[in-house]
Amino acid sequence: MSLETRVDRKPMFDARIRESLALVHAEIAYGRWRASLGVFTAPVLERSSMTGVSIVAKRYRLGVNRARRLLIDALDSWLSMLRDAQRSVGRVGLDEAHARLN
Repeated sequence: MSLETRVDRKPMFDARIRESLALVHAEIAYGRWRASLGVFTAPVLERSSMTGVSIVAKRYRLGVNRARRLLIDALDSWLSMLRDAQRSVGRVGLDEAHARLN
């Protein structure tokens, strides 16, 4: 969503902050997922930016198999983190949080 002035002068953003439930779930899950990576955050995130596994392994002094396993484990844990976030925050909770902002 852009905060720039529109040509037709209709407001793009009202005073209330509204986030979709899916975005809230994704943000919660990402925070938990990233925290769960611990000391391996940098190599996993660097690999997910399309750098090759062997390059990341060499850069962080990991074996290729270990670097690959870290990435696979991290990706596998993403789905469980997302499911947990979906269970922890529902539509009612999001609406209540929005109401407190106004």
